[in-house]
Amino acid sequence: MFRSGRAVCTGGKNQNNIEVGIEMMTNDLRDAGIETWDLKDVEIEVQNMVATYSLFYPEDYSGLARMDDNNTRVIDTSDGGIRAATDAEVKAMGSDDEDPRIRGIREGEPLAALPRKLNLNNLTFHLPFDKVEYEPEQFPGLIYRLDYPKVVCLIFGSGKMVITGARAKAEILEAVQFIQDELADLL
Repeated sequence: MFRSGRAVCTGGKNQNNIEVGIEMMTNDLRDAGIETWDLKDVEIEVQNMVATYSLFYPEDYSGLARMDDNNTRVIDTSDGGIRAATDAEVKAMGSDDEDPRIRGIREGEPLAALPRKLNLNNLTFHLPFDKVEYEPEQFPGLIYRLDYPKVVCLIFGSGKMVITGARAKAEILEAVQFIQDELADLL
C-alpha cells in the first residue's frame, strides 16, 4: 500500500481472489482506525499476469525415445501404455520415497503426448536474434520477448515455459499459440 492510496495485490488466481484480498486489507485498515474506501469504489487494473505452460509432443507424434531418460517421468497405464507423470505426482513422490508407479522413459518407448525437451542453444540461432537472450551461465532459461502480444517468455530445456507481462488471459493464450507455431518449424 502506498501513500497515494494505491495498493498492489499479488498472487490472485482470479478476480474473486483479488476482491477478497482487497476486502481483507480494507477491513484490517478499518480495524486499525483508518478511514478507507468501499470495495465497490475500488478500480482494479490487472497489470501483470504470470502463467506456466509445458510443451508436449503431439498425440499423433510417431517418434521414439533414443535413450533412457530418468528426467522424463512417466507412469504405466492399465492399457499397457504410458502417460506423463504430473508435477503434483512427482512432487508427492518426494526425494526419499520412491513411488514404484513413476519411472523414467526407456529407449524405444513412444514420445507422443510426453513433455518435449528443448535444445536452447539451437533455439537461440533460429529465433529472432533481437528478441532472444540466452546466457546459461547466468540463468538456465532462454528469454524470448514478443512484440505482440507484449509478453516475456522464459523457455527452459525441460520444455516448460513461464509467460509474464500479460494483462489478459487472451494474451497468454495468444503467446502460447505463437510460440508453438514458431517452435513447430524448428523442432
